[in-house]
Amino acid sequence: MKKVVKLSLLGLSLLLLVPNSPRAVKAADSLTLKVYSSEDYIYLQDENDPESAPDLIKQFEAYYLETTGKTVEVIYETYDTNETMFNEIKLGRTQYDLVCPSDYMVQRMLGADMLEEFNFNNLPNYQSYASPYLVDRLNEIEATDVNSGTKKNVGNYMVGYMWGTLGFLYNPTFEKFATSGLDADAVHEEMNLWSSIWDAKYKNTFQVKDSMRDTFSLGVMKVFESELIELQNEYKNGEINEVIYNHELTKIFNRSDDETIDLVLNALLELKKNWYGMEVDTGKSDILKGMVGINLAWSGDAVYSMELGVEEGLELYYKVPDNGGNIWFDGWAMPKGANKELAEAFVDFVSAPVSAALNMNYIGYTPFIAGDNILSLTREWYDARYDEETGTIDTTMDTTDLYAFNLDYFFNGTLATYPEDATSYVVYSEEINRGLSAQFPTAEEMTHLAVMADYGPQNDAILKMWEKIKSNNIELWMVITFSALGVAIAGVLIIVLVRRKGSKNRKKHS
Repeated sequence: MKKVVKLSLLGLSLLLLVPNSPRAVKAADSLTLKVYSSEDYIYLQDENDPESAPDLIKQFEAYYLETTGKTVEVIYETYDTNETMFNEIKLGRTQYDLVCPSDYMVQRMLGADMLEEFNFNNLPNYQSYASPYLVDRLNEIEATDVNSGTKKNVGNYMVGYMWGTLGFLYNPTFEKFATSGLDADAVHEEMNLWSSIWDAKYKNTFQVKDSMRDTFSLGVMKVFESELIELQNEYKNGEINEVIYNHELTKIFNRSDDETIDLVLNALLELKKNWYGMEVDTGKSDILKGMVGINLAWSGDAVYSMELGVEEGLELYYKVPDNGGNIWFDGWAMPKGANKELAEAFVDFVSAPVSAALNMNYIGYTPFIAGDNILSLTREWYDARYDEETGTIDTTMDTTDLYAFNLDYFFNGTLATYPEDATSYVVYSEEINRGLSAQFPTAEEMTHLAVMADYGPQNDAILKMWEKIKSNNIELWMVITFSALGVAIAGVLIIVLVRRKGSKNRKKHS
């Protein structure tokens, strides 16, 4: 994303992290930390701005030298999917000290007894600044060791790094919508239901993720939509509380029995007739190019697209339907045999608010880390009261016509310099369902979000279903036509060969 911001509050903090003069170090003290993560998932220095902060990895190397007197080289390698990482670690071809998987993959790795447990006493930054709300949600996730049958808490083996949601990134004024009789208001309204894109009026206007789990979840939300709406109404009417509601929502969201798989297969085959195509990373650009009007998007990619859209005069929006959706967590984990001391030092360094702010600015996703730096950066980007000239908030501004986003659930207990009162966490924005909504869903919206579990023994069955979805289905008339054409071509070839053979025989006898 790489927004252009002053990061004024970060300058002083960076001086505390990066030393001015390295210590003399013996060669014997040199260490290596091997990190395996996704590409573009950690702050890198702006090549066009030599005065910008150094790469976060280089900052850590300098910090570790200053604080311990030992040199460390961080080897940062990347993978494309969680599954690629899992197979690499399982085969044991390379020993890594840190990996950065998603929540469900940590469940799978724990089930296979592949991870080391963190000592949180070595993570003071994380303990002080990680959002307590997110930490609690992470601690709710359990995994079962397939060998011993013992339950393990994911929060003991995973330190939260980034988080977000899956929803609709959309352009309400997309040209093809108008030809289908859809005005902008109708599109805004219909993006509140996952099932909307199954309607023929959205044909060839949207993309889905070329990601088995994300698109499978889309099918689940369609198949069980009426059940989810009924559950939502029970919650709204006060028949069930927030905890029970989210618990039951999560159970529906993670259904993966054979019957569910068959229902989702049929739903997605039906949807396939409507979609423009599948993508993994191009969707955030395709919607800007006007190729599609809707993209099934991760929140961070949505923020990226909305930001670039502003530069091009295009207003894009992001919405997670409120009858249920996915909240996901990416975090650091230590494979068995990792250098725990070194890995924990790195994790705590990137968990400092100043580091998290650099990552948030560079990546576009929202960090697990809260604290003053993140709140200041959020205000700088989104608060209508922010004065760019003074770098302060105009508390005298009339906020009557603004949307108030109370981010108390995320920041509470992590602020050092902000006054601890009700207004500390409120960000006022002129817009809704835009960048701020994507990065920080409201507390009420968080109630409708479920963590996606690992499918365990059903992974293979869902993979087979996915292969059917991705295969090119040839219509019956096409099979008949191509078969007939093949027979005709074969007949012509036989005739030609026979004639050639006859011609050759005549020459021999003449």
